[in-house]
Amino acid sequence: MDRKTLLDKGFTEEQVTEILNGFHAEQSALNAQLSQAQKDLENKNKEVSELIGYKSQIEEIQKAQMSDAEKIAAQKKEAEEYLAKAKITNNTATAKSILASIGITDEGIISTVVDSDEAKTIEKANALKTAFVTREEEAAKKAKEELSKIDITPPGSNVQPGADNAMTWEKYTQLSDEEQAKFATEHPDEFNNL
Repeated sequence: MDRKTLLDKGFTEEQVTEILNGFHAEQSALNAQLSQAQKDLENKNKEVSELIGYKSQIEEIQKAQMSDAEKIAAQKKEAEEYLAKAKITNNTATAKSILASIGITDEGIISTVVDSDEAKTIEKANALKTAFVTREEEAAKKAKEELSKIDITPPGSNVQPGADNAMTWEKYTQLSDEEQAKFATEHPDEFNNL
């Protein structure tokens, strides 16, 4: 907002001065509030940092005041947590090796079969592998069946669709002279077997 724009809109010089003074006063107040909020935020961040430091000191003091039994229990709990993480890491590697043989390397899929128990992880990974292989075999079998239904006899051939495509003497004798000559030339071994 500037003086010229306000004057162009029909305000008087006194009104423009009053509007601009009010605007600048409001802007100064907002800037002061923003500055104070930033200082407050910095102070709160310092307090949080100090509290984190105090928390660490308190934990160290608590550890020092623990009895030997409490220290052992805390160390045991920490060791169990590390052991659980190590088991998961080991079982993840086991699942990866089982599933990699069928091309599954996606971490999301692998994580679904990983368990803290190695035997369960192996069982789940093998079940997934079996399901995957079975589905793949079924798809291949279905594709093979569909392909076998397709008529691939060339046009003009005397071989009937769906019939045994091996050449027999009967089929050979039904061919024209040209087809017989062509067959004998292109398939000499089969021709000799007739």
